[in-house]
Amino acid sequence: MNKVVNLVKSGYFLSTLLVVIAFIIAYQFGYGNGFEDKKALIDEEKVSYESLSEQTNTLQGDLNNYEEKIETKESELDDLETQVDSKNSELEQLIQLEEDRDDLVSEKSTLESDVSDLEDKVNSLETELSNLEGGVEKAEGENKHLGAGHFVVGTDLPEGRYEVYPEGRGSNFVVRNSGGSLKVNTILGRSGVESYVFTATEGDTIETEESVRFEPVE
Repeated sequence: MNKVVNLVKSGYFLSTLLVVIAFIIAYQFGYGNGFEDKKALIDEEKVSYESLSEQTNTLQGDLNNYEEKIETKESELDDLETQVDSKNSELEQLIQLEEDRDDLVSEKSTLESDVSDLEDKVNSLETELSNLEGGVEKAEGENKHLGAGHFVVGTDLPEGRYEVYPEGRGSNFVVRNSGGSLKVNTILGRSGVESYVFTATEGDTIETEESVRFEPVE
């Protein structure tokens, strides 16, 4: 017992005790700080995870919005392509109409050229006819007038070569031979010719619906 008391009273014991206490305090202090540091690190990682999760959700929402916008634009693009196809079809029709118009213009030009040629031929024939008519010499003898009706050459009109003219508006003028065959079938007057030259033979029949004048010609 006295040895223990003496040991406690000795300086070596006190020094050793102080070292042990200091070690315990240092250990406790270090452990506590380490725990707090670890806790702070975990909290920081938790905060970082939550932030990343929020950012991910935000980006996912943005992505969904972009996908919706893309679908909308694709639908608008489809509509535009449909409109373009429609306009292309209209354009093709217009081009075809333009080509048809060019064909019609070309045909019109050809027809006008043909008409011009025909008019030239008509003028030439009219000139020849005029020369022929002018070449008919009047023969001696009196003119003969017949009204509308049915007449016989040799009885109502002497045989001969005549140029017949309408008196009034004119009408059909028909001559048949004695056998009934048609010799002359023309229209005198406004709707036909001004005059007609023919040879009347005995037995011929003459039909007219208007008065006519017969002038003897050579």
